[in-house]
Amino acid sequence: MPNRKRLYAELAGTILVWIEEMPADPPFHCEARLIRRPEKIGGTTFEYRPDGFQDKSKESAIENVKLTIQQAPQFKEYGHRVNELRWMECDLSEEAWQQQVARFISEGRIEGQ
Repeated sequence: MPNRKRLYAELAGTILVWIEEMPADPPFHCEARLIRRPEKIGGTTFEYRPDGFQDKSKESAIENVKLTIQQAPQFKEYGHRVNELRWMECDLSEEAWQQQVARFISEGRIEGQ
């Protein structure tokens, strides 16, 4: 499976965001995904649904990720921290990326950070 370039950022060890280029699918050229780590309150674990959208460019996707974090119920408590997002690029296969996502969900970090 070929490697795919992704931009990714994490926020407060709780939210992972990534943007991937999509194959030719006008007018959309990027897909953004946001996922929040499960949260344990008392004896109950709350799992959050991932969110995502398609966008016309990486720049537009980055701005819309910030808006999503500020407005979506599962992310908005971190909305005031969107300026802490530090975007990095990686070039991984889909399998290797899914391992990184699983690590983030369980440990709150991406390998190499």
